[in-house]
Amino acid sequence: MKIQVQLFSTLRDCLPTEAERGRALVNMPPGANLQDMFDRLGVDRCLGSGKTFAQQIDSWQVSVNGEFTRDLSRALQDGDQVVVFPHMAGG
Repeated sequence: MKIQVQLFSTLRDCLPTEAERGRALVNMPPGANLQDMFDRLGVDRCLGSGKTFAQQIDSWQVSVNGEFTRDLSRALQDGDQVVVFPHMAGG
């Protein structure tokens, strides 16, 4: 199944080389979840902090089809759109 992924900040480095403007299609096996997708992309390696993405999820916003989630076991479906970006600061 194909998942549309858009990553921001340091996570952009995890996308395949053919990614454009932080966006890529990622092939995942049926039954895959968010954690599986992050593992396939090597997100933990891209963070470079020694902590896993799961340990830092409170520092990021994860959206699947426009719905925010922190549940890395959330199942993905063909055509899903996943967007990941750091929390925005304001004032």
